[in-house]
Amino acid sequence: MGPRQRQLFADRAAAVGATLDAVDDTLLDELCRRLDGLPLALELAATPPLVQPAGDQRRGGAEPVGAAGRPPWPGTRSLDAALDLVYRLLDDERTVLQGAGIFAAPFDAVDLAAVCNLPEAVVRERLATLVERSLVFRSGPQHRLLETVRSDVRERLAPEQRQALARRHAQQLGRRVEALCAALRHAPDDEPIAAVRRLLPDLRQAFGTATADGDVELALGLVCAGRDLAFDAMLPELLLWGERAAALGSAAGHPLTADALAIAALGRWKMGDLDGMGRLLERAVAESARLGIPDRYEVLGALGTEDLARGRLERGIERLSRSMHTPEVAGDPHRLAEGGATLLICRAYAHDPAADGTAARLLEEVAPRAGVVPAAWCWYAAGESALDVDPELARRRLERAVALADAGGATFVAGVAGASLASLAVRGGRFDDAVQQYRTLLPHWLRAGVSAPLWTMLRSAVELLLSVGADEAAARVLGAVTAPGSGNEVVGDDDRRLRAAAAVLVERLGPGRYESCVAEGGLLDDAAAASEATAAFSAVPVGVG
Repeated sequence: MGPRQRQLFADRAAAVGATLDAVDDTLLDELCRRLDGLPLALELAATPPLVQPAGDQRRGGAEPVGAAGRPPWPGTRSLDAALDLVYRLLDDERTVLQGAGIFAAPFDAVDLAAVCNLPEAVVRERLATLVERSLVFRSGPQHRLLETVRSDVRERLAPEQRQALARRHAQQLGRRVEALCAALRHAPDDEPIAAVRRLLPDLRQAFGTATADGDVELALGLVCAGRDLAFDAMLPELLLWGERAAALGSAAGHPLTADALAIAALGRWKMGDLDGMGRLLERAVAESARLGIPDRYEVLGALGTEDLARGRLERGIERLSRSMHTPEVAGDPHRLAEGGATLLICRAYAHDPAADGTAARLLEEVAPRAGVVPAAWCWYAAGESALDVDPELARRRLERAVALADAGGATFVAGVAGASLASLAVRGGRFDDAVQQYRTLLPHWLRAGVSAPLWTMLRSAVELLLSVGADEAAARVLGAVTAPGSGNEVVGDDDRRLRAAAAVLVERLGPGRYESCVAEGGLLDDAAAASEATAAFSAVPVGVG
C-alpha cells in the first residue's frame, strides 16, 4: 500500500474510531492491490469489521486483523453492502455499468456503446458519472472496472441479460478484429498489433461465447479476421482456435471451414508440430473437395509452408505460385507480401533462377505501397534470398526488415529476420555479434511458445557453438535437432552444414564422447535444448571473434 492510499485508509478508519496499529501490513498491501487504490473502495473497506475501534483493541476483546482463522478479506461484508446501496441508487448509469461488467479487460467507449446498444455520446456521459462515483476508472484512453465491482455487476445480471450482453460483446469484438486486420495492411506503426494484444482477454471471451452459442459465422469470422494479426504477433493460440471453429463450420457446410483448418495448421507449425499440421491440412483439402471450394489462398499457402518446412521445395513453389493467383490476394498488401515472401524463400532455397525477379517485385512493387508489417515481410524474404549470393546485401535487407517489424510490433518477422542475421554473423566469423543475437532470440521464441523458428535457430547454433569451442554443447544441440520423430526435419543446405559440423565434432570429441552427447541431446525438448545452447553462450567470453 502506497503512502497516499495508506493515509486515505487511516483517515477513514479514524473517522469510525479505529486504529491501524494492530493491522497486518501484508494484509493491507494485498487489500490495496485488489482494490487498485480506488478511493471509494478503500474508504468502504476501511470500515468495521476490517478495522476495529481502538478501545476494543485496548480491552483485548477483539481478535487482531490478519490472525489465523479470519476471512481472507474481512471487509467484504461492508464493501458488498455499500456496493448494493450504490447499485440501487444508480439510474440511467446502471445499463452502462452492466455493459462494462461484461468486458474482461480495459475497454473503449466505442465498444461499450455497441455492447449497451446506446449512442456513444450517451455512454461517454454516463461513464463520466460512473468515474466520478469511483465505480469506473480511467486506464489511459480506456476505462476499466475494479475487479470487485465487475464480479458484483455480473452476479446481479439475470441469465438472459448476461447472454444478450455477451452476444453483443462477441459481435463487437468480431468487428474490432476485422477493422484491425484491415488497418494492418497500411499501418505505419504498431497500433493494430498492440490493440489485438490489449484485446486478447476479451477475444478469448468472445470466441468462447461464439462457440458456446454455436454461432458459426462469428466463430469463423474471429479466426479468419484475426489470422494475420495472430501470425505476425506470435499468438498461436488464436490460430489454433481454427480447429474448434472448423468443427462448427463443417457441420454447417460453411465455405470458410477449410480456411479455418488451414489457419489451425499454421498454429501447429508454429508450435513445431509438423505431423499435426499435416493432418489438419489433409482435412482442409478434403473439406474443400466436399464443398466444391476452388483454390483458396489460405489452404494453398499453408500447404506450401508445410512443403517448405519439409524440404519439398518444387512442390512448395507450385502450390505457393497458385496461391498468389487466388482472388483473395488481388490488391491485398499483406497477402502479396507474406505469400510472396514465402514463395521467394522457397525459390531461393531451391536455387530457382526466378528468385531474383520475385525479390525485385516485392521490394519495388509491394513494399512501397504497404504498411510497415507487410513491408517487413518483403525485406526479410529479400534478405533471406541473398544469404548465399551476397551476404552484405542480405545483411542490409535483413536489418531493414527488423527495423520495420519492430516499428509494427510484428515480433514473428523481427525474430526470423534476426535469426537470419545471426546466421550471417556465424558464417562471417563475427561470433560476438552472433552470440549476442542468440542470447536474445532463443528466449524470445521460448516465451512466445513458437517452436518452428526456434529449431531453425538451434540448427545454426550448432555451428556457432562449434566455432566458439563449446563442443559438447554443440553435440547435444545437434542431437536435439536431428532426433528421429522430433518433427523438425533437416533438409537441403542445413543438412549439409550439420553433417560437416558432425564430422568436426567426432574428430574433436572422439567417437564415443560424440555419440554420448548426441544421445543426451536427443532426449531434450524445446526448452531444454534452448537452455543448453543459452547456457553455453552465456559462458562464452567477449572477444571470441
